[in-house]
Amino acid sequence: MPGAYNRAIGAIENLKQHGPDVNIVLNAIFSPEDPFQCLHTVELARKFNLYVKVQPLNQHPIFNKENYSTISSAKTIVSHQIQEVAAKLKKEKRVVNSKIFLDNIHNFFCKKEDLIFRKSPCIYGYYYIEIQEDGTIFPCLTGLDWQNGAKFSGSLKDLLHSDGYRHLLEKLKSCKACRDNYYICYYEPRINFPINNFLKEFFHR
Repeated sequence: MPGAYNRAIGAIENLKQHGPDVNIVLNAIFSPEDPFQCLHTVELARKFNLYVKVQPLNQHPIFNKENYSTISSAKTIVSHQIQEVAAKLKKEKRVVNSKIFLDNIHNFFCKKEDLIFRKSPCIYGYYYIEIQEDGTIFPCLTGLDWQNGAKFSGSLKDLLHSDGYRHLLEKLKSCKACRDNYYICYYEPRINFPINNFLKEFFHR
């Protein structure tokens, strides 16, 4: 959209002026074809005293598998450039991603067999839920194909403790669906919770 960049900058300036106590976090897309692009967002964060959340380019429901395959197998991916940019991001105080997450961007694009949690049962749903606007509960959107959430009419506590929901969590332990994406909201919580995950991955680096 013509002028979109300048409008975004204008929106930041308005927020800084009229909401000085608001913490602003910019989203930066880390593209395997041109990883250096996301560093511009870091420059903006420094300039405006903001923060940056880095999201590697990956599959999303608005893309189909064919589109994703084209992205993930692009011949222009340069492994050492991805590592170089990830190393720069790890040193940036304005970047809110964990260093472990940033370390694994290279694995996601270039060496999936070494991607974090690849060999571990998925327990994401045991400490995370997403509640849709219609009240549907998802312990993991991708694991349930974005459409097979749990419906409930009673209390949330009753649902989470029900046999059916616990069976669903047990089933998701063997799910591998998030191997094709690297969503911040899937991986950062699993790095930090439970605490033994954080310690294991921290000392493994």
